[in-house]
Amino acid sequence: MAFLSNWIGLFFMGTINNLPYVLVNSAARTLAESFDEVNFVGLIFWANVSLSFFVQSLNGFLLLNVSYGARIFVNGLMMLGGLFGVAYSVNFWMALACIGLTGSSSAFGENVTLGYLKKFPSKMINAWSSGTGMAGLMGSGLYLIYGCTIKVSEESEKTQLRNLNKLSFLLTTPIVIVYWIAFYCLLNTHESSMDRDEEHRDEEHVEHCKVTENSESDEDTEALLRSPNPQVNYHKDNEIAETNVQSCRTRLAVCLLYFSCVPYISLDMLPEHVPPRSDQS
Repeated sequence: MAFLSNWIGLFFMGTINNLPYVLVNSAARTLAESFDEVNFVGLIFWANVSLSFFVQSLNGFLLLNVSYGARIFVNGLMMLGGLFGVAYSVNFWMALACIGLTGSSSAFGENVTLGYLKKFPSKMINAWSSGTGMAGLMGSGLYLIYGCTIKVSEESEKTQLRNLNKLSFLLTTPIVIVYWIAFYCLLNTHESSMDRDEEHRDEEHVEHCKVTENSESDEDTEALLRSPNPQVNYHKDNEIAETNVQSCRTRLAVCLLYFSCVPYISLDMLPEHVPPRSDQS
């Protein structure tokens, strides 16, 4: 039961963590057109990843003593701030700043969760990775559904695009509640730590068996080589002799091939007609 709960929790966290990031990329052209900045659509993709290195370094070097629960809660607030900010942006540059916050929450959440996974068995990584993969499908799918269902009549095209973006990002904000529920309610690190310890014990036992088998086989081999058995030495000498013969045959074949091809290569390199040389006094 704990395994299923942890798997579902990590799957939801992976999906929700990357969902705003994918949603911004899906809505990039619509966002640029709604502010009459179509030529700067590339800045939206840049802003979505612009602060990733900074927030991941911040988590890796300065926030190690902060609890995972606090960091997940702050990441949810960053996600909410980015979604609300993009929805209520009054100009393109404000939207870019909020997109940077949205992308930062995805990078920060991924960095925190991957560190938190050390409390779980290694096979749990597949729940998180499956969730991040689902985010790509769900993010683009949600925006496609929003575009097909949200329609505002009797308004200009630019206003319709802004309303589409506003409602799309506002309707996505409840996922943050699911994100917090998945972390605080579904994940159980106590039983997972017991499973992880058992997994480590199994791995150590397997490794110990391998080392024991290797050491025994090495001892047997050394004893066999040290034994004055003429048959063993005879087979060993035969193997060495056979190897030398094969090497000599290979070299001889290469030499014959080379010397048989050289005359033809030399003749082909000569010109077809060589004019007579005129002596000039």
